[in-house]
Amino acid sequence: MTGRIKIPIAKKLLIYLYAISTAVAAVVTVATSAIDYSKESGELERSASQLDAITTSAVSALIWNRDLESIENQMKSVLGNPIVWSIVVYDDSANEIFRGASNSGQEPKFAFTRSSPVIYSEGGVDKTIGRIDFVMSKDKVVDAVLWRFIAVLFLNGFKAIIVSTLLFYILRRLVTRPVSELLQYFRATPPDRAGMESLKINDRKTSYDEISELIDNAQDRELALAEHNKANQRRIEVADQALDKTNEQMQRERELAALNARLAQLGELAVGIAHEINNPLTIVNGYVMRARMESQKTPVDITKLGESLSAIERTTMRIAKIIAGLRAYARDGQHDPFEPTKISTLLTDALEITQGRLREFDIELKTEVLWDESQVIDCRATQIAQILVVLVNNAADAIKSLDKRWIEIGGYLEGDQIVLTVTDSGNGIPADIATNLFDPFFTTKPVGEGTGLGLSVAFGIVKGHSGEIFVNRGCANTQFVVKLPVSQAQSNAA
Repeated sequence: MTGRIKIPIAKKLLIYLYAISTAVAAVVTVATSAIDYSKESGELERSASQLDAITTSAVSALIWNRDLESIENQMKSVLGNPIVWSIVVYDDSANEIFRGASNSGQEPKFAFTRSSPVIYSEGGVDKTIGRIDFVMSKDKVVDAVLWRFIAVLFLNGFKAIIVSTLLFYILRRLVTRPVSELLQYFRATPPDRAGMESLKINDRKTSYDEISELIDNAQDRELALAEHNKANQRRIEVADQALDKTNEQMQRERELAALNARLAQLGELAVGIAHEINNPLTIVNGYVMRARMESQKTPVDITKLGESLSAIERTTMRIAKIIAGLRAYARDGQHDPFEPTKISTLLTDALEITQGRLREFDIELKTEVLWDESQVIDCRATQIAQILVVLVNNAADAIKSLDKRWIEIGGYLEGDQIVLTVTDSGNGIPADIATNLFDPFFTTKPVGEGTGLGLSVAFGIVKGHSGEIFVNRGCANTQFVVKLPVSQAQSNAA
């Protein structure tokens, strides 16, 4: 896995061994020192108890007789004991009759106190005649235990390091070195040469163990994997060839489906186109007869003759425009290059061939575009015309039996995209139908009236232009939205 810091297993093993052995050494040392401290403290407590008993017994008669000088001498003698720091002697009225401290001058860091009553026996009756408070030092015990702790900790730590180093050497020879050599083999052997070279592990010369068996199994698996990969490669090559043939066949079928869709649309448009061409031809014929009559007069009325010829020219240009639009729609434009095309010209030419069909069903066509007349778009103009014809024809079929019949072509710029909308007076498309609307051969028209290819072809064209087409569910009427990038260069860069 890339991106992660690799730590050699030998290094981790050494760190773990040192850490564990040091921790064990520390725990053992602490436990030993705790036992030593407990033992030394017990000895100190017993010594303090003995000293306490001897002292209170020795001064009881002195306190009874109020022999203050002897009490002072006795207490100074007791203060000479290294474990005693200070003594305070009280009489039976809790009056202080002696206070003294050790001459060591250094207050103990670790001390404990003892308070013992002074008992005097008279006539077989014990009386409490005072109290002695001792402050005793544990410094020597703590210092002795601490120095032993440091010495034992150092010694145990040194032993732990020695043992860990020996264990590391043994484990490295038996485990990490063979694993490292196995890894080096895999690193140095390209995948295409897997299984072609034998693994050479030094430690296998003198012993055979689980690591050696693992190495043998790894090489056997590698050989089997190499053979499996070769077989898979052959199967993939055969599958690729079959897939290429299938793709070629599917491409031909898509092209045939697109052609069938255009031919079907042409069939639906035929009556309207014939009507669109027939009417201008009748007009041309009338103006030709009028021009002939004017030419036979003497003198010839040049003005009227010119008007007739101008009318003939305008009408023939309209016929030529209809035929040009029909030819552009009928041809296969999927291999055309992307070229800058004026959107206004594209819309005009594409919608020209739908006029007859719209007039046949008395459908009003409206346009509401919000871009400049000179706005261009990189596209295959023939294919965009096919999208518009499909959407307008489908809209006409959907509303031809309604009371209100209108279709509106809208458009606006949205960032670096052109948005085209085709809206009709219908009440929208049900959700269960909208999900399958762009599937090939899906149609809601009666049998024989639709191929189900129009919207599927339109969907493919839009995708080929790096755009999107969808039904606007938020519109009160039926509305298809087509979004296309203004520049194909920007689209490909994105």
